[in-house]
Order: sequence, then structure tokens, then C-alpha cells
Amino acid sequence: MARPDLELQSRAIVPAQDGDFGVGSADTSAGLEVLSLDTATPGAVTLQVTVPHQETVLFSSQSVDVRLNGQSVEGVTVRPVKIDSLHATLIIDVSQSMSGQPIEAAKSSAVAFVEALPPQAEITVIGFGSSARVEIAATPDHGDAIATIEELELRGETALYDAIELGLQSTASASRDAMVVLSDGGDTASSATEGDVISDLGQSGVDFYAIALTTDESDGSALRSLSDAAEGELITTGDLAGLQSIYQSLASSLAEVYEIGFPVDRGGTYGLEIELIGSDTAGWERIVNLPGPRSSGQVAIEQPVAEPFTAPPPPFSASGALLWAGTALVVIGVLAAAAYVIARPAKERSRRRPRLRGGRSAQVQTLKEIRRDASSVVEVVVNRSVRDRIAGAADRAGLKWRVGEIVLGTVALALVLAIIVAVTVIPLAAPVGLLLGVVLPKFYLGFRFKQRAKRFSNQLPDILGALANVMRAGYSLNRAVDAVAQEAEEPSRGEFTRALVESRIGGDFVASLRAMSERTGSVDLRWTADAVEINTTVGGDLTEVLDNVAETIRGRIRLKAQVDALTAEGRLSAIILFILPPAITTFIAIVNPEYFSGIWDGFTAYALVGGVVLMMGIGGLWLRKMINAV
Repeated sequence: MARPDLELQSRAIVPAQDGDFGVGSADTSAGLEVLSLDTATPGAVTLQVTVPHQETVLFSSQSVDVRLNGQSVEGVTVRPVKIDSLHATLIIDVSQSMSGQPIEAAKSSAVAFVEALPPQAEITVIGFGSSARVEIAATPDHGDAIATIEELELRGETALYDAIELGLQSTASASRDAMVVLSDGGDTASSATEGDVISDLGQSGVDFYAIALTTDESDGSALRSLSDAAEGELITTGDLAGLQSIYQSLASSLAEVYEIGFPVDRGGTYGLEIELIGSDTAGWERIVNLPGPRSSGQVAIEQPVAEPFTAPPPPFSASGALLWAGTALVVIGVLAAAAYVIARPAKERSRRRPRLRGGRSAQVQTLKEIRRDASSVVEVVVNRSVRDRIAGAADRAGLKWRVGEIVLGTVALALVLAIIVAVTVIPLAAPVGLLLGVVLPKFYLGFRFKQRAKRFSNQLPDILGALANVMRAGYSLNRAVDAVAQEAEEPSRGEFTRALVESRIGGDFVASLRAMSERTGSVDLRWTADAVEINTTVGGDLTEVLDNVAETIRGRIRLKAQVDALTAEGRLSAIILFILPPAITTFIAIVNPEYFSGIWDGFTAYALVGGVVLMMGIGGLWLRKMINAV
């Protein structure tokens, strides 16, 4: 049982939306975390909070200040409670980069973590090197877990993402489910991608703790991204001797939960603040609706008697567009199921899948497999030229989606918009929803490409200047690109890293630069590629060329910024003129729906709408021509 005199640091106060009782912080500092807020009892509020693992503030009723709308509350009580069950997943890096003292310190620290947990806690141990595997499944036998940890051996590279996915599949139905990951580097051998792991972590709800061990080969960026996605905690340390104390304090914080209670005189919406006295940033804050006591003496406001409810008539009969839309959805579902069954090999269909711990993980895995199989079927059906065009657009936009996923998403969006338009407007307008569903993804990919190209163009001068400086220090071109790419921001980091990988597997570096210029739409990078090719052919001072190109690009960016400033008023006017007619029409339709009653009975309204759209299109082209002329 936890003691009330334990010491802790509270998480910094984080504003949240109304009714949100979770802590949405991915900060590396531990803090007060509210697990639940109970307002079922009128006139009383109860919160359960966890004890963090580092700080020196005494946690008791005397050190907790509860405020409602800025006023301190009297009668606050604090008592320790015992959680029903706890499951901890220990994920340990056993790659070759951990050889020597790091792996021994990791083993001894993990043993100390197990020994500090309550006897009823279940433990899962996962080791990852070139591959990830469950060393021991969830077990309450701490002796077996310790023996398994002590027998861990080094193997190969670092499959960090596969280990996280395996840990999510090993989650248990416990009151608290925590995952503690120890690693010294980024992922080098996983089949799972960073995007998949980040998405699964964000949906899992597990308490995530990442310990980044600083070594000569360490890379903590992957753990930082995972901890941000899970809204967890990242602890970076290079002190092998202090690693054991970190694990022990983490075990204590997982096992200890406290209950804070206080009375409420009157019900209503309050700004609830909890602060630990003696800590500068310790606390928690939310907007909550709290009930008052039943005998609070508040005068009830008499409400007018409501008229009997009459169900509104359906927008159109079931024999009309709604029936056709439902039939289309059923047919699409049947065809998709048939394609899924046909696409999977008979051997794979008959193979019995292993049962995963936790129904949610099994469902997520099944949905992923269905998505992959459906995407494969679509990619086989789609014409090769269309497939290449879609893949190129997604690549330029920086999206990691497959062609089949984009096509399926476009079809689903078109059907949903067609049904919405048919139900809310008229059935004959369903083709407009289909057209919007097909056009919107194309506009989205184009928008993403423009934003990505703009960021890359703004980053390019600094990157070229840094390349020149690194090459003056004695580095070769490839080594200089590698060093600069590691420090650059996206999308430059990903693009230059990709060019390096292509050159290392036998490709031409200049050709990779030209392909990069096509993906990013950068004319300046094409000039840079030409300069590199000329230098490699006839020789010369490449650093001076890079400096000159960087200065030229900076001048072009300054000139473009001046042009954007001069045309800002015209562009804003064009946007307002385009938004104003549909915005006013929508506002009137919402405020006074009867204003448009009967307008769609004849052909005249449709002709007028068509004329308005045509004239707005001509006016938009005219305004664009005027702005571009500047």
C-alpha cells in the first residue's frame, strides 16, 4: 500500500477542453496525472492521481491546494488507494550497440524494476535486436521474469518499431497498462514503419515511458517521436550507475495511486485547479461541470411546457435516392468482401492465426490486413499509367500512402459526399458530391506538394551554405551531405537522406539530385545538380559554386517575398469575393430556411446558379491574371 508521505513533482498545468480529464502532455518532466474524476455523488468530487517518479514535494492534504474559479476549497482529503491490477511491459534493446557496460546496466536496472513492483503485478519482457520477440509473456511470477532478463543476449541491429508493435499486441486488461522501453539508438531493422507505430501508440492508451541511453552510437529522435505520439515521458540519461534508480522510481510511480476528495457547495461549471504547494509549475487544470448537493437550496427555474413532439417528414421517400444510395453501399461492400477473399491465397486463408492477448490489438491487426489486401486488389485493377501518376503525386506530397489506399479513400469520400448532398439538397445533386469526392483528394495532394515545396525552397540556401562550410573542413561531398542531412529539418532531411541511400546502392548522385528537384519542384536544386555535375566532370572549387548558388537563391526568395507583399491585398480581395456569395447563401439557409422555399421547383433557379458559377470562374481567372502580372 502506498504511503501519504511520499514525495513527488506535479506535471505542469495544461489547459484542456471542457470535459477532458486526461493529461495531454508529452513533456519529459514527470508530474501529477489525473486517472479519473468522479462526480457521481452530489456535492462531492473525487479524483484519482498517480505519483510521479521524480521531485521533492511532500504529497499530503496539507500540500495540496484545490481551487474552484480561483477560490481555495476547504475540507480537501488525500488518501492512498490500491489499484486492482497492473501490467508492465519491459522492452529492452539487446542490439550490438549495447555491448559491454550498457547491456549489463540495462539488465540490472530491469531486475530492480521488477523487484520494486507489487507482487500481484504481471510482467512481459520483450528483447529486440535484429528482430523482436517476447522473451516471457505476461506472468505474475517475478522470479521467472528476473531469470529471463538475466539470460538476455546481444543480437544484431535495432528493430525498435517491431518491438513496440509486439508490446502493443501483448497488452493486458489491467487497471494500469504501462510500457517501459530502453534503447540507445534509432530503428535500423524493423518491418513496421514509424507512421504505423505512432498511430497505434496514439490509439493504445498505454502509459508509455522511454529511456534513451546516451552512448557513442545513440540516436534519441525515434524515442522522442514515439513518446510524443503516446503523450508519454522521455528520460534521457548517460549515467549507467543512475539507471537503476530511474527504473526503481518508475516502478514506484506505476504502483502508487492517490485519491483527492473535496466538497462542492453549488453545482455549475468551474475552472478546477489542483496545485502542489512548494513547486513552481506543479498542478493540473480543467474546465468541469460539477453537481451541487441535493439539498443545496437552489431555486429551480420553471421551464415552459414543451409542445408535443412531432417527427419531421423524411427528406424524400425510401423508394428514391436514399434507397439507391443504400443499395450502392451494399453492392460495394459485397464486391469488396469478394475481392478480399479472392485476393488472399488459399493457403493463407486456411491458416489459423495465433490469438493475440487483448481483443483490441487483434481487431487492429485484422483491419490492417484487410486494408493491405484491398489496396493490393485495387493496385492490380488500376491502369499502370494511372497508378504511376497517383504514386508520383503522393511521393511529391510527402505521403506514405499506397496507391490502393488513395484510390479506396477517394471512392469512399465520393460516395459519402454523394449521399450527403442527395439527402441534404436533392437526389439529382448526387453527381455533384461524386465530383467533389474525386476532385478534393487531387486538390489536397496539390496543396501538400506546394506547402512541401515552399518549405524545401526556404531551407535550401541554408543547406547549401552548410554543405560548403562542411566541405571546407575537409569532408567529401557525400560525407558532407550526410552530416548536413542529419541536422536539417523535414522535408530536406528526408529528401537528402533518400538521395544518399540511392547513391550508396549504385545510383548516380547527380541523377538523384535531379529526381529530388522534380519531387520538390525546386528549379534552384536543378541548378545545384548541374553545378555538381560540372564540378565532377571538369573540376573546380565546388564550395565557391555552392556559396554563389545559395546567395542567388536567397535573393530570389527575398524578391518573391516582396512580390507576395505587394499582391497580398489583391489576393485577399479575391478570396473574400469568392467566399462571400456561398457564405451569405448558407447563412440565410440556416437562419431562415423558408427564404428559399419553392425556389428549386423550376428550371430558372438551376440556370441562375449555373450562370453564377460560370461568371465566378471567369472572374477568378481574371483576378489571377491580374495578380500574376504583378
